[in-house]
This record gives sequence, C-alpha cells and structure tokens, in this order.
Amino acid sequence: MNKRRIISGVLAGVMCATTVGVFSSCTGGSVGGAIHVAYAETGYGSAFIEQWKEEFEELNPEATVVLEGLPTMTAEVENRLRTGTMVPDVFIVLETGWQKMATSGWLEPLNDVYEATAYTDDSGKDVTIMEFMNPGMRDYGKMLDGNYYAIPWTDNANGIIYNKTLFEKKDWEVPETFDELVELCDTITADGEVAPFAILPGYGDYIAATWWAQYEGPTNYRRFFDYENPNGYLQEGRVEAINAMSELFFDPYSEDLFSYKKNQVPGVSEHTDAQRAFGLQQAAMIVEGAHLEHEGANFLAPDGEILFEYEMMPTPFLENAVKDANGNYRNIFASQAGDFMCIPKKANNVAGAKEFLKFINSKQGCESFTRSTNGAQRPFQYKASEVEGVNASGFMKSCQRIYESSEIVYHYSTSYMNWTNKLGKWPGVGIPYSDLFEGKWAWGSEEGVLKTDSQGNVVPQGVTVCQIMYDYVDESWWRIYESVV
Repeated sequence: MNKRRIISGVLAGVMCATTVGVFSSCTGGSVGGAIHVAYAETGYGSAFIEQWKEEFEELNPEATVVLEGLPTMTAEVENRLRTGTMVPDVFIVLETGWQKMATSGWLEPLNDVYEATAYTDDSGKDVTIMEFMNPGMRDYGKMLDGNYYAIPWTDNANGIIYNKTLFEKKDWEVPETFDELVELCDTITADGEVAPFAILPGYGDYIAATWWAQYEGPTNYRRFFDYENPNGYLQEGRVEAINAMSELFFDPYSEDLFSYKKNQVPGVSEHTDAQRAFGLQQAAMIVEGAHLEHEGANFLAPDGEILFEYEMMPTPFLENAVKDANGNYRNIFASQAGDFMCIPKKANNVAGAKEFLKFINSKQGCESFTRSTNGAQRPFQYKASEVEGVNASGFMKSCQRIYESSEIVYHYSTSYMNWTNKLGKWPGVGIPYSDLFEGKWAWGSEEGVLKTDSQGNVVPQGVTVCQIMYDYVDESWWRIYESVV
C-alpha cells in the first residue's frame, strides 16, 4: 500500500483554512491561504522541498505550504486534472506529457512567473527567472499560443559512474575514448572479479544520447527534435550511438544459451537491481545519474557510510565526435532533463502558487535545492560547486565538474507532432536498448547468422534500427503531418 507524506497538519483542514495576509483562503482563489504542493518523491528525496517550504514560510509568515508526497505522483497528475479531484495548487513531478494537459485547458499560464525577478546582479539589474534559466531550456515550457505552462526543475550530469576504489586497486585507467572503454571492459572481464557494468537497458540514453550529441554537435542534435521531416531518423550520430551500444553490450558469439548480452551483470530488470549490483561490487561501473547518491543510498551507504569511493567519468568520446578549432573533442553533454512543475487551472490558490514558484525558481530557491541535495544542479545559470554551505561528496563534485565544463543540449521538443505522440525518438521500435542487447536487429535469415549487405559486410544493428524508424515515419509522414496541422 502506498503511503502519502502529508506535512504541516491534516491536509483537508489546512487546505480549507482561511488566512489573512500575503495569501488568500482556498475558497476564494484570490490572494492568500494554504498552498497545496503535490510532488513526486524521487531520487532526491523530500529534504529539498521541505526546505523550500521552511524558507518560503519564513519570508511569508501568513502562508502555509502543505506538502503531499507520493512516489507515483507523476502517474496521478493527468487523472487528477481530468476529473478535478484532489487538485493541488502546484504539481512538482517527473517528465510526462504536460503539453497535452496544457492544450486540454488544465494548466495555468506561467508567463508572469517567468518574468519575475530571480535575483539582482552586482550592477543592480534585476535578472528574471527566464534570463536566469539555462538558454537551452527557456522554451521548454512554451506552447504554440505563446504562453508558458511548465517550468523544468532538475538538471544534472548522467553517464558512467565507476568504482574509484576498485579502479585504483586494479590500476585501471579511466577511459577517455570509446575504444579505450571497450578495451577496459575486456580487461575487467579477463580479470574475472567483477562484471564491467550494471545497466538497466531503459537507462541507455544516459550515455547513448551524449554519444549522439557528441557526434552530431549541438545544432544537429537539437534539429532532430524539430521533427521537420523523416531524415532526422537517419542522422549518422544516432546510427553510431546505437552501434556503440551494440558493440559494448551485445555478443553475437555468446556461449550463454539464454542471452547474447555481454559486459553486464545479468538479471537487471529494475534500476534498483543495477544499483544493488554496483553497491555489492558485482560491477565496476553503472550507467546512472547524479541522483544515484540519494536514490541508491541503501546499497551504497547502508549504514550511513559509503562502502567505497565512486565518481562519474566524462562520457568517453566516439572516434568521429566533433572537435573544436584546436582539434580537441568538444565536451558535449546530452541532458535528460524534463521533470517539471506546473499550476492547475482549477487550483484553489493560483496567486499563492505563483508566489511559491517565483521563490523556488529564484537564485535563492535554486541554491537552497543545491544545499539540500548536497550539490545537485538545477537548469539555471549558477554553479552548484560555488554554492556556499554545500557538503558535496567526491561523487557529486565529479558530477558538477562534468556539468559545468560541458556544452549542454536538451532533448525536449516544441513540435506539435511530438506533443500529440505522433512522433518521438523511437517510432516503430520503442526504446531499443533491451532488444539491442539481445541482438534483435543483428540477425539475417535466422538467429545466430549475422545480417549482411549485398557485399557480404555485416550490417550493424544501428543501421537496421534507424532504417526501420525512417521507413516507419516516411511511409506515413504526410498522413501524420496532416493529422496535426
């Protein structure tokens, strides 16, 4: 049975209380009263939002922020909005289709929140929340009507995390290129003590998206998400990223009767399986994000003390990744940011909710989040490493170095064809990594016989997968396009 966290008193009683002051009562929807915030209890826990509540109420003593936390809150958002039941004043949840909610008329425009002051700079200029936000995320919450309905709230490094203690013990070097990563996996396998990786296939984009962006460069990578024509599905960067995942985790010559997977701990079907395997030191590396320190604490620090040192490495470069004018690989990181906050149109306290969002998206609010999470970043132009009062671990510092030294690109789309689920990243195949690791697209006429072209050359899985997606979209492109225009 799921247990809800109701903080600051009984929800029903507080939500219907009338308070005189900065915010209004829930009954009138004008200025005042309690502010009901429903949030997803995620990898960062609840400490950050409890701290937001404390600081906001200190600044606004007449306000009462009521927190409702639920691990599955994201899945409840659409049903609550559609039925009008248990509608809070603010949702803070994981990535889901908020655009559908906005077009259904369920969300309140947030233009005035974006235009609010985030902080005043040294010259005395007021910097708005929009200006404070990372440039690449400024259109995330925008719809075709020109209004903004959502604000992103998480943004951190993700990729390959390695057991630093084990690496130092074994004298293994942190790889800088993909070829070096492949060699390292061979070395770890030959050593025999641990598997190279613990990976949940669904987390494949934590590294594959960065390989794709490294290969294409930021402009081409972002162009794909415009969904202007089917050709994006054949981008070389997509093909090469999928090929890299296939080379790293699929063994067509496996002697295992039940699996073609390689370089990974078997039996990983949930993210907690991978975290447990990494914590038990059954794998030297794990594909994860900066939230691992909080989300995986039961496995990595069961008694409050870490079992071993671990850090995140910069994602090793593919051979043909883009380079700068000096011939050096460009540090490009593909963020998976997409978690959002919004205000329901039927919120009882819209005015109070907007004031709360203005606070938590100010510089003070962002730095409060960073302190409460021991160093995590938000998608705004400040450096988590420079926030005072942060007790960042060696792991979190490694995440900060990657984030702060990279060109960051994002995977959201402003295309209506994407919002209406007509097109996405993986049409016709679904998220491909689990099937990829088992060689679904590797075989020719029969399983065990690699697919070859007319010249007898083996056809990499990335080529086949991307061609399937292209054909799937190209075949019905104009029908899809006309259905949404």
